[in-house]
Amino acid sequence: DHSKLSSFRCFAAGGSAAPEELLKACSEKLPGFKLCPGYGLTDACGMTSTTISLEEALSHKGSVGRAIPLIEAKVVDSSERELPFGEAGELLIRGGLALKEYWNNPEATRKTIVNGWVHTGDVAKMNEEGYVYILDRIKDMINRGGEKIWSLEVENVLYRNPKVLEAVAVAVPDTIFGEEVKAVIVLKPGAKATPEEIQEFCSRYLAKYKVPKYIEFRDALPRNPAGKVVKGELK
Repeated sequence: DHSKLSSFRCFAAGGSAAPEELLKACSEKLPGFKLCPGYGLTDACGMTSTTISLEEALSHKGSVGRAIPLIEAKVVDSSERELPFGEAGELLIRGGLALKEYWNNPEATRKTIVNGWVHTGDVAKMNEEGYVYILDRIKDMINRGGEKIWSLEVENVLYRNPKVLEAVAVAVPDTIFGEEVKAVIVLKPGAKATPEEIQEFCSRYLAKYKVPKYIEFRDALPRNPAGKVVKGELK
């Protein structure tokens, strides 16, 4: 009953970068509604950066917006050196919304909070305007023969396929390259596809070394109680 949604004006998207196809679908199918992709973590009371409109999100594709008031963000390398704009590294945040320490866990506090900055565990880059682009979880990054492959990049391409309902890219062991890309896919109801078809589709948008070597079709993806996909069960 659409009449019950008459006061619905704005909704947020988080958990990972919102695919461009999702933003466009919302713009076409939900005229007048505002979709505001953002980013956050429990260690900072939820949201730490956001866009403020669907138009802003579409003009900065792949971004989760800029840091909200009371939050600072920066991107650093493994030596804690702040990186130039556009370079990928770990996203750090600090501010009035960030946690001070973990309850009764000083070891976790020492590992996560360094000089007041919270290590998010996420790979990101930032542009000159302060827009943050989440590339991957550090633990989910795929290292194929020394080449870094962001799982989100592969997943966003998979979501362009009109037959794909859900998709996840993970690293699996490989005797030659160390790791290879595997895609686990849930097709839309009634849709059929072959691994070769999916690989050919990916090759239109990805460099050859990023195209999934392995394709697995499933009826559903494993999720934790919070609804997030448990990638460890798919490797």
